[in-house]
Amino acid sequence: MDVTPGGRARGDGTPSVPAGPASLVGSLTGVAGRKPAAIPPGGEPQVLRRRPARGEAPGVETGGHRGRTLHSRIDDLTRLSGSRWRVSKGEVAIAVQLSELVVPGRTALVTVEVQEGVVGAHSLVPELALAAEAILPNIAALARSARAAGIPVVHCTADSRPDGLGANRNARLFAGMRKRPAAATPSAPTRRAEVHSAVGADGSDLVMSRLHGLSPMTSTSLDPVLRNLGVTTIVATGVSVNVAIMGFAFEAVNLGYQLVVPRDGVAGVDDAYVEAVFQRTLSLLATITTADALIRIWADRATS
Repeated sequence: MDVTPGGRARGDGTPSVPAGPASLVGSLTGVAGRKPAAIPPGGEPQVLRRRPARGEAPGVETGGHRGRTLHSRIDDLTRLSGSRWRVSKGEVAIAVQLSELVVPGRTALVTVEVQEGVVGAHSLVPELALAAEAILPNIAALARSARAAGIPVVHCTADSRPDGLGANRNARLFAGMRKRPAAATPSAPTRRAEVHSAVGADGSDLVMSRLHGLSPMTSTSLDPVLRNLGVTTIVATGVSVNVAIMGFAFEAVNLGYQLVVPRDGVAGVDDAYVEAVFQRTLSLLATITTADALIRIWADRATS
């Protein structure tokens, strides 16, 4: 992996940041969790470790941190600093500031299933709609900020035909959704795929619907459209952390995108499960931040 352009390695010192209990790799190495050293907010990129000397195994910490893997300390530093970390071929990791990841021209805000039939009054999953109530104002604010900064907003929705033609039938989830009472309600099935009114689709937004699958990127137009726009970073919002957001994260990372997830811009069912997914999976795949942090960055870009 390449070192972030503009990043600068400072000396040979490494901050003493032992793995906490939430670190996946740290738990595998059996290192006891201790209080990590603080990282100055807004500080210049910091070297996570020095290049290994001849005979040393790359990827394993030396100098008082034997048994610690490089990636377990990246996990700790990411949670502390709010920065994304990359590792160069020579095993030097340098912080990537959030503001560098979400610049206009390379970033898109993507909403996932933020639609009337999923998080609205006619939701097929009322418990998910209830969980999503708190995130809708945050997504709306993110969309306004993104548009003002010249960042494209893409709404990915899930649609279905009244006869179900073209829809998946190969998982219990699909069968369960067809049995939901709302699925048989004649109340405007055509509105179920509309972007939720609390967020709204502006004339400059892209709305991309799909008839199949569990997530927005597999075998849809989303990837080529984002590449045509020059996008390398996706800010993912919407529902659900249980299924679609999780699938989207894997798809985006597998296709080479940087992924940013505002913690207060996504929702799922069962708070404990959602928290576990963030701690054990999404934090390893994406830069986790907040809607306010992104809005501040984009506001600065819009006025500069």
